[in-house]
Amino acid sequence: MLRVAKIPYSQLLTRSDHSLPQFQKTRQERLKTTQPFKLAVVPTIIKGKKVLLVDDVYTTGQTLFHAASCLLPHAPEKIRTFSLAR
Repeated sequence: MLRVAKIPYSQLLTRSDHSLPQFQKTRQERLKTTQPFKLAVVPTIIKGKKVLLVDDVYTTGQTLFHAASCLLPHAPEKIRTFSLAR
């Protein structure tokens, strides 16, 4: 989405768990999802930086929750989120 819009970005996370897409899960299954992400960059890149997490669809918030919780131990100054649809 960002690439097509020609908006510069850095991919800070990679998906380590390749389970079913969220839209194929029930609400209860989504809420029970375990941490699907791991850090894809050297942690010092995040320290003291402002981070914007971008997600296409916000349903239960679990994707953004897991992404933020993966970044928080590396001391970003601030984490904000943006979703296209809810």
